[in-house]
Amino acid sequence: MLVAVCPHTATSLCDAIARLPGNHKFQKRVEFATAFRSWFGKKWYVVVQVAFVLCLMSQTLASIIYTAQVRHVPRVLFRSFCRWLCE
Repeated sequence: MLVAVCPHTATSLCDAIARLPGNHKFQKRVEFATAFRSWFGKKWYVVVQVAFVLCLMSQTLASIIYTAQVRHVPRVLFRSFCRWLCE
């Protein structure tokens, strides 16, 4: 299902960006949220920007937590091994 939806979504976004005034052949630098500002107004532009930043922050936080857990496991295993050797 996801394989069918993702290409359609990307194509639709490219089509929406190409239809912006003065951007028929992609002459302008238009980002994801800029298209929202042009099509839906400033209110939705702010909403999309906030949602985008929150998504980036949550992904960064998840990566930090995952890295901390991965770095913690060898320490726990090493300490357990050392305790086992000392018994």
